[in-house]
Amino acid sequence: MIESMEPPIRVIGPGKVYRYEASDATHVPMFHQIDGVGVDKNITMADLKGILYEFARRFFGEERKVRFRCDYFPFVEPGIEMAIECLVCNGKGCRLCGNGGWIEILGAGMTHPQG
Repeated sequence: MIESMEPPIRVIGPGKVYRYEASDATHVPMFHQIDGVGVDKNITMADLKGILYEFARRFFGEERKVRFRCDYFPFVEPGIEMAIECLVCNGKGCRLCGNGGWIEILGAGMTHPQG
């Protein structure tokens, strides 16, 4: 669908995702996901990070700390993960965050030109 559109393009698509994998405390076979795509000239990783940072501030509160780290996803290059300071322990470490103080909330990246 997007291939037939002319830039600039901005699309957000929420929906259910089904995966065949073992279930545990952090992985379930069905979950909800929101995908966003932006296509235009001169869009950079800085634009993506700015949008995600603003989303986190509005959704979780301006006081909530946010971090980005490099990560691998086969359909993007480069890939990043975004985490927020744990909502339960405020970064001190607890069972919810695995004593790390952070909870990963999303993966993102620049869509791979071959993907």
